[in-house]
Amino acid sequence: MKQSWGFIGCGNLAQAIIAGAVAKKTLQPRQIMATNRSPSKLAAFSKRTKIRVVKTNSDLVDRAQIIVLATKPQDILLALSEIKEHVTPKHIIISLAAGVETSIIRKHLPRAGSVIRVMANTPAKIQQGVFGIYFHQHIHKTSPQTKKQITHFFSKLGLAIELKNEDQINAITAASASGAGFVFEFIRIFESWLKSQGISDKSANQVAIQTFFGSASFALQSPQESLESLRNAVTSKKGTTLSGLRSMKAHKLENTIKGGLKSASQRAKVISKSLRQR
Repeated sequence: MKQSWGFIGCGNLAQAIIAGAVAKKTLQPRQIMATNRSPSKLAAFSKRTKIRVVKTNSDLVDRAQIIVLATKPQDILLALSEIKEHVTPKHIIISLAAGVETSIIRKHLPRAGSVIRVMANTPAKIQQGVFGIYFHQHIHKTSPQTKKQITHFFSKLGLAIELKNEDQINAITAASASGAGFVFEFIRIFESWLKSQGISDKSANQVAIQTFFGSASFALQSPQESLESLRNAVTSKKGTTLSGLRSMKAHKLENTIKGGLKSASQRAKVISKSLRQR
C-alpha cells in the first residue's frame, strides 16, 4: 500500500505542493489528507482536488505515515504539542516552516523517525518549484531509502537540491522561498513603469512577465553561458542596456537586492531564536 501524506496546515504553499503532485500524478488524491485552521478554505480546496479532510492534527498523524508541517512558524509549537504523543519512529516528518530548526522539532517530537526540512516555493504548483532539502542526521539518521524517496518526490515538482546545514536552509529561504515574492515584485515594477508610458494594462503585464520568463528560460537552456556573458551579449557600447545598467549601479541596485536577501535570511534566524526560548 502506498504511503499516506498528511499536511498539517494547508495554506498557499501546501496547496501548491499538493496541486503540483496531483497534477504530476506523483500522489493520488486518496493518499493525501490535510487539516487547516480555516475549515472553509480547506473544504474548498478539497472539493477541487479530492483530497481528504481530517478534523484534528492528532487524527491525521494516526492515519498518515509522512507528516508535512505546513503551518505558519508562529503556530508550529501548538501543532507539535497536539501530535507529540501520536508520532512514532515510523513517521517521516517534513517541515516547511521557515526559521524552525530541526532541533526544535526534535525537542517536541523525540520519537519521530526522520526529521527533514524543506524550503519550497509556490511555483511547485506548475512543477517549476525550487526545493532546498536538509536531512537532519544528528541522532536519528535518515535512511538512504527515505532520502531517495523524498528527493525524488520534490524533484518531480521542480529543482531539488540537498543542503549541508541549516544556515544553507536560511539562504534558500531568502533566495527561493522569499525569492519568489521578490521576483514577483520586480515584475510588478516593470509592469508599473510600462503602464506609466501609456502601454495598456494587459500588454504591460504580458511584456513584463514574458521578459522575465523568456530571459530565465534562455539562461536555463544555455548552461554553457554564465549569467554575466548572457548580460554582456545584450549590452553594446554606448547602447541603451549599458545606460540602464550604469544607472542601476549608480543607485546601488546590487546592494539593495543583496540587502533584501540578507534581511530575509536573518529573519529566519530570529524566528528560530524566539522559538527556542519558548
